[in-house]
Amino acid sequence: SALAGVADVAEANEDEIGVRIAGTDYLLASAEPPPSVAEIVKRLRELNAPQRRSTTADFELLLDELRADTVALTEQALRPVADNLQGYIETLAIDNSGQVWMVGWMRRGHLTEFSAVVSERRKVPAAVAIMTYTRDDLPPEACGIIGLLSSPWRPTSATGEFYLFFGAGGR
Repeated sequence: SALAGVADVAEANEDEIGVRIAGTDYLLASAEPPPSVAEIVKRLRELNAPQRRSTTADFELLLDELRADTVALTEQALRPVADNLQGYIETLAIDNSGQVWMVGWMRRGHLTEFSAVVSERRKVPAAVAIMTYTRDDLPPEACGIIGLLSSPWRPTSATGEFYLFFGAGGR
């Protein structure tokens, strides 16, 4: 986080970054020449850039891997506890290929691709990939979501209530 604001305090992009022990004039030595502000900013942008997938097959492989990671979660006693509430799925749709799409909202700060368990009388492994967006009707700590729920589970006309559990604690 200290490096994130480096461009704001630097006098020039060519300035070099060094590490000095606070309250002293002692500058830590480095085996390599210190990086410039421009190099640090470039590297931070690379690290924070969203990952791009080259093909649909890469994305499908990721979803398969995420579904496989649900074993620990399916072994937990999952209960819909109010303290664990992270959001709501407001609308579901099934596309022509059988994929379940969802629209709703959730608290900010979660991963956008994660393993999950759908619970509707039984636990079904799932993978979720979402995109977030700002919604005026939500508080600042929440965001709208549009996402894919990749699972063998499909909602039916009889589906009244189901839960989507994710994360180590089964949120």
